[in-house]
Amino acid sequence: MEGRFPAVWRGLPVPWVVRWGSDLADPGPGIGWHGGRLSYRDEVPGDRRFGVLWYRDLTGLRGPPQFAAIHTRRHLAAMTGRRCQVCGGTAVGADGRIRWLIPRDEWDRLARPAGPAWTATPPCCRACRPIALRHCPHLRSVGAVAASVARARPAAVYGDLYEPGRLAPCRVNLLVPLPAGGDLPRLLGKMLVVELDDARIIPT
Repeated sequence: MEGRFPAVWRGLPVPWVVRWGSDLADPGPGIGWHGGRLSYRDEVPGDRRFGVLWYRDLTGLRGPPQFAAIHTRRHLAAMTGRRCQVCGGTAVGADGRIRWLIPRDEWDRLARPAGPAWTATPPCCRACRPIALRHCPHLRSVGAVAASVARARPAAVYGDLYEPGRLAPCRVNLLVPLPAGGDLPRLLGKMLVVELDDARIIPT
């Protein structure tokens, strides 16, 4: 299974959720409008989840890695499947709680009593914490908090918004809350945002 162990490029581990050079966008025959909804012309069930059409990436894990770019399908798999962002394996501990490694600046926001505890940062298993702390420039600069989480519920989407009938986005990287039982027919999703329930700090 892809993602059982950290991928390596030039001797350095690369997080499973980032995009590699071979993971180019793969829109298939392309997107269009059908029944007032943004759709792929060859759409299959896995293309649409939570009422959102998701960006397509090829899968290869061949270099060079694009550290600043997220692979949408692997990110979605990590968020919904409780998988580690570094190795792609399970991020669930023996106690059934999900392990997370959250940047310190983000944790300070999540820990405030006002507002939901939303994050686009995927889980991180215990074994991969040292790898992330050692090699991630952002974590080295701001620090990180290791946490265990009871549940992570889909809450919002970062994506590109389209105007009906047009095939170029009118707004990009827009944060849109998921409507309860609803549909986002004009959005092409890129990253899922989840709400963390009962997040507790644990030793790193």
